[in-house]
Amino acid sequence: MQEGSKTIDFVLGTRPELLKLVSVVGALDRRCPGAARLVDTQQQVALKEPLFDEYDLRSVERVVLGRGDSSLAAQLATQVNQLGQHFAAGGTRGVVVQGDTTSALAGALAGFYAGLPVVHVEAGLRSHDRSEPFPEEVHRRMIACATARHLAPGPDARAALLAEGVPADNISIIGNPLRDLCRTEPTACSPLDVIATMHRRENRPQGIRRLCAALSQLASAFPDLQFGLLDHSHPTVHSTISAALQATSNLHRVAPMPHRRFLGLLANARLVMTDSGGVQEEAAMLNRPTLVLRRRSDRPDGLARGTACCVGTLTGAIVEAAREYLSAPPVVAEQAPGSISPGEAAAQALIDEFKLEESAACKQSDCVVAQATTTTES
Repeated sequence: MQEGSKTIDFVLGTRPELLKLVSVVGALDRRCPGAARLVDTQQQVALKEPLFDEYDLRSVERVVLGRGDSSLAAQLATQVNQLGQHFAAGGTRGVVVQGDTTSALAGALAGFYAGLPVVHVEAGLRSHDRSEPFPEEVHRRMIACATARHLAPGPDARAALLAEGVPADNISIIGNPLRDLCRTEPTACSPLDVIATMHRRENRPQGIRRLCAALSQLASAFPDLQFGLLDHSHPTVHSTISAALQATSNLHRVAPMPHRRFLGLLANARLVMTDSGGVQEEAAMLNRPTLVLRRRSDRPDGLARGTACCVGTLTGAIVEAAREYLSAPPVVAEQAPGSISPGEAAAQALIDEFKLEESAACKQSDCVVAQATTTTES
């Protein structure tokens, strides 16, 4: 480390943010102990807190801020203010944000206002529709304006950033950090043939009701298959599922679970239905057929591989597409290709960006070093 004890602050609030940053923080902490600090804006506390133990992050320094009120505007205002005060206290070398949440936007804005370099993990994903995902599509575009180093998951994301005027030298392709978690050994669990999730803001509550109706029809049509709808901690999602889902012997309401157990369910599923960006990516990495419960998606992997298609949220469209998949032979589960660790690639990009000194122990060991790509891939 240089410049005293200044740290790289990873701003996060939600469970998906933490999952995407687990391998990045772990790799950086292993190679440059003390360089990473987690700055937590406290969304989805009940879902997120177990991950610190599940993925062994308790040893990394963590600063906990308040989350603000429930509206998007109030959350953003509170988080920008609190993060601004945190950065003004000194001790921060640079800011890392992930994805498209309100906390990611707040971290980027507060870091930019404080004159700190901002690094964006999972930069460049675009649906090109400002209304879906809402408000995340606009968040991503705004974050890009405040970002100094864009860590893109793939060539499509890089191309989107170039089209928006981001200099090529400011973009590194690192892959998707979720891949590192999909390579871990999943926890064994009772299998489900079909796994469904829905929580997007634009799908509450009507889309959730239509999904529940579709699952009921499918469970009746395929009595030998087991269907599961994952519950969610958001009050509107939880209450809508409670009222709309009529559980049967082969249609189940599934409680939130540890991430490795969910990966085990996913790896064994014949079909996945989801409006979640992260679940789309995990399903693509595990080669699981996926019905994307959106009109369009900002996650290209499954669409490009042909394992995913967008079907929207109308009951009839969901049932028709699911019948086609479930009437065909099951697809073999396998990892999507890719050998470089995205977490290591991101850590290397941070080490290069901030000129961090690696520990002597890491230099003398077999620490994996994966150079992030900055080539002119199309």
